[in-house]
Amino acid sequence: MRIYPDPELPDVKIEWTSQDCRAGDEVVALTLESEDSTDHRELSVACTEIGATFADVKRERYVVKGELRNPAGALITPAEYEVDLRNGLDESAFLYFGGFDNFRVSWTFDAGATCDSLHVAYIDVRLSEQIGLGMPCDFGSGTGNAPDGDFTVTLRAFEFGRDAPVAESAPKLITIDSATFTDIGTFTLVPLP
Repeated sequence: MRIYPDPELPDVKIEWTSQDCRAGDEVVALTLESEDSTDHRELSVACTEIGATFADVKRERYVVKGELRNPAGALITPAEYEVDLRNGLDESAFLYFGGFDNFRVSWTFDAGATCDSLHVAYIDVRLSEQIGLGMPCDFGSGTGNAPDGDFTVTLRAFEFGRDAPVAESAPKLITIDSATFTDIGTFTLVPLP
């Protein structure tokens, strides 16, 4: 018996750029999570496919989550996108995994603290006070683009609407070379009094 697609249910088409597939052997792990019910779907494809589709999806609101992973399964970069299918129309989601970026940074907190326990909304990644990038705290890592050179990198955790950081890392000297992708490593942010 052949099963045909349901023309009454919408599809979610997910795309990313070929530049995200730096080595060419990465995998994209996708999750479609309903905000209105328990509907949950998962799919993994080769990064070089540059897209995937969740077919015949309920008419609800969803969060599309993607993780670019190396062949061993280690996370390289996460991304997410919201889609609303309540009107019954197909939707597209574009995920950016940092294909044009040249560095990656990760973070954790000291003393068992978390983004939630400190009410942290974003991490300010500061490169020698010349470059500042805000990254969602709950991602745990992020990518960015910086010119070639030596930088002192410091991470600070902020609540939205608050000028003073609630946690900060020790500074670390790094070198960025645009000819390669630099993994700056994991910083530990210490909660401030």
